[in-house]
Amino acid sequence: KGSAGEQYLMVKAGAELALRILSFPFPVVAACHGNAYPMGAFLIMSSDHRIAAEGDYRIGMNEVAIGLTVPRFAIEVARQRLTPAFAVFPGAQGNDYVENLLARQAPFN
Repeated sequence: KGSAGEQYLMVKAGAELALRILSFPFPVVAACHGNAYPMGAFLIMSSDHRIAAEGDYRIGMNEVAIGLTVPRFAIEVARQRLTPAFAVFPGAQGNDYVENLLARQAPFN
């Protein structure tokens, strides 16, 4: 919850962290062994190398489904890292079909 100002600061901090990961001068490795919603998914995609354990967990971008506006930086990270077949941003449809999506395609290597 929190005030609009606090929410803005939280989104801004997430965007700044994603930018730091994207621009880090050395390769960044992300390891995922559980649920990642939604900032977790963006941080995973911001990394240079991604690994994931198999399991019954979900990786999702569910902003629209829970009534939030998708931040522009998040859309751009997803566009940059997902293959063209997923160029339509999943969160824009309010779906959580991203379940293990990253484990099935290019972002996890």
